[in-house]
Amino acid sequence: MGAIKVCTIINDFVAQGYGCLTLQPDEVKELTPGSLKMIDPTGPKACVGAGTGLGECFLTPDPSDGSYSCFPSEGGHVEWAP
Repeated sequence: MGAIKVCTIINDFVAQGYGCLTLQPDEVKELTPGSLKMIDPTGPKACVGAGTGLGECFLTPDPSDGSYSCFPSEGGHVEWAP
């Protein structure tokens, strides 16, 4: 067994954001009827979720290869109105 040469520690919402990229259509809940058909599948993405505050992240695609980079953010204690 080889040694681990590189290890990256990531924020919980970075993990959540990258995990969202693996969701299948039957695993997604539409909050606004008809909104799924308006999504650009290759566009930027956002992820929000409850924790001790409002966790947030956004993902942006790299135009050269389509891979995504995830950026964490803290929404703090804010209200959410979809």
